[in-house]
Amino acid sequence: MRRSKTLEKDRRVIEIYFLIPPIIILACITIYPFIYAVVMSFKNLIFGKYVFVGLANYRHLIVGGRFAHSLYITMVFTSIAVVVEVILGMLIALLYSEELPGISILRMLLILPMVTTPIVVAMVFRQFIYPPDFGLLNYFFDLIRLPMLKLKWHCSIRTALISLVLVDVWQMTPFPFLVFLAGLKTLPKEPYEAASIDGASPRRKFFYITLPLLRRVIMVVIVFRIIGCFKAFDIFYGITGGGPGLATENLSVYIYLQTFKYNRIGMASTASIVTMFITFFLIFVIYKGILGWRGKS
Repeated sequence: MRRSKTLEKDRRVIEIYFLIPPIIILACITIYPFIYAVVMSFKNLIFGKYVFVGLANYRHLIVGGRFAHSLYITMVFTSIAVVVEVILGMLIALLYSEELPGISILRMLLILPMVTTPIVVAMVFRQFIYPPDFGLLNYFFDLIRLPMLKLKWHCSIRTALISLVLVDVWQMTPFPFLVFLAGLKTLPKEPYEAASIDGASPRRKFFYITLPLLRRVIMVVIVFRIIGCFKAFDIFYGITGGGPGLATENLSVYIYLQTFKYNRIGMASTASIVTMFITFFLIFVIYKGILGWRGKS
């Protein structure tokens, strides 16, 4: 008995020793930068030196309209992109859940956009697909005799943001698709068999069985896509650079410009901290809305 207790104690000590290196690495790459950003959010660069300014950066962030505008752009982009991607991902997952001939090849082709480097996607859309005069998209609309759909896309204030939404939907819809497909494969068959006996239609099965059973999966997808949209930088900077004007300057581009163009490290750190708390708040609201306060299923 004592020998087993000793072996158990030694095993736990070894486990702790193995956990120490990753904990140190995690602290270095996450905790320290976060603490540094919090400290820098209370400082400003004045005459070549960082001076403590208290809550001046936070006050300027609230009073100044540029951060609020970037937050608005980010919220609009996130709302549209996440809703469209979740709906499309669910529809495609339902379609691909059937074991049809050649379905594995189609699945592989569908996830190719997601594994493509975002900045490469941005350059392709900017140089070849979206140009108003010789872009492939306008050429396609002209080919099918729909000239009214020929737009300036990323070059116009009215259509620049929706152009970025389309790129994000094209590239990131495979993520909800894969997660939903995996979720559909794990659903129990008994509720569907009982519903079939009761004469339930496919629509009723989807809304009263599939969606409730996939509630946690849906929450995970929405949370990850909100985080991804809030962090979106490559397609914004690569396609529009935040323009035309400020039409597509989201929070990531705003923080980038504050840091590398205007050399306002304090303001950039403040914006990063505020963005993090806004993201946490949105995730909390979604968690409470989908799963309930205590996560009841």
